[in-house]
Amino acid sequence: MKLSIRRAIDQGPSHAYVFSGPPASGKYEAAIEFAAGVLCESSGAPCRDCEICRRIWSGVHPDVLIFEPEGTSYLVEQVRSEIVPEASLAPVEAAHRFLIIREAERLNPASSNALLKTLEEPLGNVTFVLLAPGALLETISSRCQVVAFEHMSPDEIIAALEAQGIDSDAARRAARISGGRIDRAQRLDDEALAARDRILGIPSRLRAGPLAAAIDSAAELKAAVEEQVATESDTDRHKREIRRARGELFAEYLDALASWYRDVAVIQSGADDALLINPEWKDQLAAEARALPHSAPLAAQDFIAQTRRDWARNPREEIWLERLMVALHALEH
Repeated sequence: MKLSIRRAIDQGPSHAYVFSGPPASGKYEAAIEFAAGVLCESSGAPCRDCEICRRIWSGVHPDVLIFEPEGTSYLVEQVRSEIVPEASLAPVEAAHRFLIIREAERLNPASSNALLKTLEEPLGNVTFVLLAPGALLETISSRCQVVAFEHMSPDEIIAALEAQGIDSDAARRAARISGGRIDRAQRLDDEALAARDRILGIPSRLRAGPLAAAIDSAAELKAAVEEQVATESDTDRHKREIRRARGELFAEYLDALASWYRDVAVIQSGADDALLINPEWKDQLAAEARALPHSAPLAAQDFIAQTRRDWARNPREEIWLERLMVALHALEH
């Protein structure tokens, strides 16, 4: 837990905070822990075992409310009809009340203005926590204490996963391959790990197969994204959310592929095996390290990074994936 948050728990929370940092840097988890630390009957850090803590982490405590935009942004009507009225109510059970606003960067100028008066004149026992990847409008941020976040360390991710009941070995593997992103670590169930393993098998298949294997591998990576999006999606999700999930999975699988070539470079350099992201594949990585020139892993990672940039500019997966796989096939041969 950040020192500033622990201090706020010990001394009593202020009326409003902005937790600012990149996606999946633990802002939401910290907001929940902040609320639990204040409401839990134990002193200091929340115990996580009492009924209060369990209800907060389950999202059913009446004095810890979570708000998300109903569409592409927070509309004025949502702020006025949902958020502002809740801020004027006394706590239901506890001595304090928390209103956590996710994706606060989606407050447009009009909805921000609708929230301003409430931020300026809050009840003494109500605390706002706004979560955003970067700076908010000055009119909002100037009325809040800003707490900066970075991606979580492996130890922080392990602790967070173990607190959710995930066993230590699975938590350590998830932390190792998550790239510091708690959301990725939380998604790594057996099905997601199997999909990731399919991606990690692509370089070996490219090395063993003809050029047609490159096209097949591009189709395989795209299919892995489609299958996982279908698993995570439902008919009620907004199209924006589905596009975002698709983009995140595309980036995640490209990162997995890049981690393969990064590990090959680690082995070629003679560095300690403890630095491997994918030690489960050590034998295959060692074979790849023997087969490839030392310049190939870095070139492969450059190709993958370029594919991510091209996709962000124009999300035409088939084109970029086929080009990437043809380039990787050439490196493997």
